[in-house]
Amino acid sequence: MFCIRCGHENEVGARFCSRCGTPVLPVEGRDVVEVTSGVSEGVPPVVAEGAVGAAPDVESYAQGLRPVVPVWLREVVGSGWDRAWWGALRAVGVLFGVGLVLALVIRFAVGDGWVVVGAVLPLYKLAGLFGYMFVRVPIRLGGSLDLVAVRGGGSVSVVVSLVGGFVVMVWALVAAGRYAVSSSVGDVREAMVGGAKVGVPFAALLYVGSFLVGVTSDVVSFVPSHGAALGVGLLWGLVFGAVGGLRAVRRGDWVGLVAEAVPSRYRLWVDATGGALRGVANGLWVTGIVVLVLVGYLVVESGAAGDLADVGGPVGVVAVILAGLLFLPNVVVDGLLFAHGGTMAAGGTMLGLPQVGAGFNLLGFPTGGGSMVGFAPWYVFAGVLIPLVAVIVAGHTAAAHARVRTVEDARKVGLRVGVPYAVVLWALAAVARSTVDASGGGHLYSAGVRIDGQFAVGISLVGAFFLPLIWGSVGGMVGARYYLSRLAGPTGQLVPAGSHRIQTPPPSPVPGDGSDPTDGEKARKCGECGTPVPVGNRFCFTCGTEQPAV
Repeated sequence: MFCIRCGHENEVGARFCSRCGTPVLPVEGRDVVEVTSGVSEGVPPVVAEGAVGAAPDVESYAQGLRPVVPVWLREVVGSGWDRAWWGALRAVGVLFGVGLVLALVIRFAVGDGWVVVGAVLPLYKLAGLFGYMFVRVPIRLGGSLDLVAVRGGGSVSVVVSLVGGFVVMVWALVAAGRYAVSSSVGDVREAMVGGAKVGVPFAALLYVGSFLVGVTSDVVSFVPSHGAALGVGLLWGLVFGAVGGLRAVRRGDWVGLVAEAVPSRYRLWVDATGGALRGVANGLWVTGIVVLVLVGYLVVESGAAGDLADVGGPVGVVAVILAGLLFLPNVVVDGLLFAHGGTMAAGGTMLGLPQVGAGFNLLGFPTGGGSMVGFAPWYVFAGVLIPLVAVIVAGHTAAAHARVRTVEDARKVGLRVGVPYAVVLWALAAVARSTVDASGGGHLYSAGVRIDGQFAVGISLVGAFFLPLIWGSVGGMVGARYYLSRLAGPTGQLVPAGSHRIQTPPPSPVPGDGSDPTDGEKARKCGECGTPVPVGNRFCFTCGTEQPAV
């Protein structure tokens, strides 16, 4: 595989040229990329004058790159048109088409709350309700920066809009960022900037839509704010578009890309924090699935007893699932607070768990006051044991991602789990409280599922942060230490305090990988990724790091 910039022949599978460090761009069905005219296929290209300048034009036709600017557009705007901007426009166009189809399906399948389907109504409605939860910035001289105003008693369409807006907006903008950025871009900053460019056309689309949308139904009254539409679209487009750009460069390991973008002295900290975030996400996935199953089971069981009407129908089942998703943050956060000694206030829980049927909430214990203990065996299991397992899994994942090898590093990595875990739980509590406010005092009714907020709702955001911080730090250290014990093996012994090293036999030298002292003149390990690099190569063909001179 020859380099398109200098013509050097690299090893098969190399990602970077070992001579000049240029990313190797494979073309489907061929190993040679022509950089000048007149070069025969299969022959190493000659570095001619101007070949370096011609490389970007050749790159545009390589596999997996961002779309080439069409000829008619190049004639209109000139040859200097940035391909990333064109990719961003195409990405937003695809996003608009998907949103329009989704709106049409929901309009004819549900009907409630989707009276008019305009050209930009789907995107604007999702962005509006999404921004309502997170971008309520108070302004002293002009009310607030609310993009929408949710009024009335509410219905299941509010749940659909809130949950759907959160999921669809994040997924769509990340996908748009990936679509707008080349998959062969090796520079992290270039990938982030290219993905963030999605925010500009997306904000323009929402800004135009704010003039076209004026929908009022029996559930939600939309009060478009042109400035807020522009600001929300730009904010979320920049953030999630940049994330999509990172994922386009390195799928499944965008945290590693962020680590490469920071100075080397901070990379261990970024690796540990990234692993903690992944672990928290995995733990919350498990928590969410189990809690949702338990909540759904209890709701359906209450419906079979006659407390709920029409739960057995398809609409009722969908409503139960949506209600469980909507109040999942309440269950998790309230479970954590209860694990630290919380009890029920007179007339309700301290986080206002939804009430189903006559005097019973989703978790099966009465709402008439008193202690939760004795009425909530499933509650104790879901709210205490499962989050504990979640943070232990998070600590284990963080330690594996950071490749800890000492007891001291395991403690440090485990402590870092508490911060993202507390931030996530705090955000879930804030979303839960905003959702209750947006639903008109905590009252939702649809298909026989009655979620009544007549009792006091008091979500403590301070407690929702500091208590999970302690909980996550302790569980994270346990999980990290468990990873270390597994790494030592069944016969491994930890060295007494002082050295904090695992007693493992040194690896056997393998000829050719640089570990054999007699092989030092043939290959050496890259200081960045550890790949054996033959002596004489200036750059590592795996990570592109420049090697020190011998």
